[in-house]
Amino acid sequence: FTALDLAPEESDTHLQIGHVLKLKGDLEEAARYYSMAVTLDAENKFAKHELAALQGRGIVVPRTSKRAARSITLAKLHDGQI
Repeated sequence: FTALDLAPEESDTHLQIGHVLKLKGDLEEAARYYSMAVTLDAENKFAKHELAALQGRGIVVPRTSKRAARSITLAKLHDGQI
């Protein structure tokens, strides 16, 4: 099982995946996960900080609805991308 299998609707799960993607250099995908984290918990100050930092580096930050965040996560799990 992965963290997303166990807690797909937890903001911190998406935050942590965003951190891993950022460390791997995939800043656009990291921004997607940070955005999902904020969507799931609008008070997630860590995800907001990461998004602001990425915006400062010129990365376009996507806006995600809760329904879209869950759908994206489930689709990626199903496809084995996560």
